[in-house]
Amino acid sequence: MTGWYQPPRVDAGTSVRILFFSGYAFSYFIYVIYSARLITVLRKIPDPIRTPEDLIDSPFTIGLKDEVDLKNWFEVGQAQAVANC
Repeated sequence: MTGWYQPPRVDAGTSVRILFFSGYAFSYFIYVIYSARLITVLRKIPDPIRTPEDLIDSPFTIGLKDEVDLKNWFEVGQAQAVANC
């Protein structure tokens, strides 16, 4: 031991702990930022539909679908009901 200065003794375990803690804190910080951004994107408040004009101007689509199976079901059901009477 020469001189008055002696370097601090830090074992490898302490360095690894500091490294892992810093990585954990950074990862948690990134997770919080990502979650907050996701919440703000998903929390878009839709415009209320109060009048038929609002419904027409909305991005919703309205349509009808002709189902052949339902037609056959109603025809057969009515025919059976008539036959049972």
